[in-house]
Amino acid sequence: MGNNFDAKDDVALLKLKKPVRFNRNVRPACLPYPGEEFEAGTVCAVAGWGQTSQGQFE
Repeated sequence: MGNNFDAKDDVALLKLKKPVRFNRNVRPACLPYPGEEFEAGTVCAVAGWGQTSQGQFE
């Protein structure tokens, strides 16, 4: 985490009892390797689920 870490930028690591079954709605989130850099203007996308404000989830 960088110096600007905030609770709204949280990270979670889960240990599951059973393997996940991937399907069209469940896929792994592929992250870059440590130290990997991208050229300016590279389009990147990340999606997730979380609380956006008090009591609201998206």
